[in-house]
Amino acid sequence: MVILAALVLIAVTSWLRLVPEWHPALWLESVAVWAFGVAWLVKGRTLTPKDRASAS
Repeated sequence: MVILAALVLIAVTSWLRLVPEWHPALWLESVAVWAFGVAWLVKGRTLTPKDRASAS
């Protein structure tokens, strides 16, 4: 959901030309990349303790 929200906000800020000096596409794309990384770690069970991962 965070990735989709970032993509929508990139489109909206580009379309409305909101605060272009802040480079919103750069910041929102960074948020999307971080969200992807966290999702990858959660899905790979890297963020869960070893004893909890083996019990599931």
